[in-house]
Amino acid sequence: MSTNYRDYTRSLIAGIPQAIDVMGDYFQVIKAASAITLQFDAGGNKIVRREGMGGPADYRRVELLSEVDQTVTVALGTCAGLAPYDTRGTLSGVTITATQSIANALPATTDVTVPAGGTVLLAGANPDRLELRVQIPPEVDGPFRIGDAATDATHGGKFYPGAIEYLAGNAALYVHNAGAMPADLSVLELNKL
Repeated sequence: MSTNYRDYTRSLIAGIPQAIDVMGDYFQVIKAASAITLQFDAGGNKIVRREGMGGPADYRRVELLSEVDQTVTVALGTCAGLAPYDTRGTLSGVTITATQSIANALPATTDVTVPAGGTVLLAGANPDRLELRVQIPPEVDGPFRIGDAATDATHGGKFYPGAIEYLAGNAALYVHNAGAMPADLSVLELNKL
């Protein structure tokens, strides 16, 4: 961070604003027992922030206001494009455990032929499926739409020829071919057994 980014500590009296003349592009509320109101430049927008909150804001003067008597510390100045740490969430003495499922089965599936202007079942519901890999050949016209049973020319996510998409989830998926020629889509299920 730039040496121009520094902390300012002020003792605020309820309802009485205090101004700090400093040019900057970022702010951070370092210490505040309760919310404070910041106004950037005279007549600028007022925002309310709590300890640990901050963000980008171009200013030459910052006015601080509190509804209660409190001593606050704010970091102000030029951040040179580097954002300081956001400290709104902290954990201490906590163990975090996460389980990530990795596919351990890739069952062979046949290509799915989608007629021109038609909608077909791309893959049935499968509780073991983590993702479905779909490849649309680049030589076909399109676009294609993929979604639930209501998928048609105007419903579903739009994909174009040449796309390779990984669709997470285990619900049944349908595909609509808005093109003028049939297309064979390559499908691969990534399953966790």
